[in-house]
Amino acid sequence: MTSRDSKRKAWRRWKHPKTVFIAAHMMNLTYDLTRLGEIFDRNPNIYADISARFGETGATPRAVLRFFQKYPDRVVYGTDSSGYQGPGGLRATLRVLETDDEHFYEFQQYHWPLSAFHLPDPILKNLYRENALRALQQARG
Repeated sequence: MTSRDSKRKAWRRWKHPKTVFIAAHMMNLTYDLTRLGEIFDRNPNIYADISARFGETGATPRAVLRFFQKYPDRVVYGTDSSGYQGPGGLRATLRVLETDDEHFYEFQQYHWPLSAFHLPDPILKNLYRENALRALQQARG
């Protein structure tokens, strides 16, 4: 068992249902959104942010869209990559999340093409604002 596997098992054992957790980088499970969904299903106090994961998720936009449709209230906007800073980074982020563009190269650090998710407006509203407010409200009890 790898260290990463044991950390994921720890998520299942947490006995802190009143504590809200926001897992960075979609809990590093962008390669298997089904597993992330299973964690969400078992733990209503866990959210995930999308920071620095477009390189991985941009290759499977339809799967990502289905994931966001299934868990519209569990994913929050986040960024921590210098490649996303400034107006160019914001434009690129909006392109990935909001358009239906395919096979484009947006961030210099990625060497493979991205395809956008074309998230519907209600999901975008949740992602950009409502889910963070919901998590804060949940944390306040």
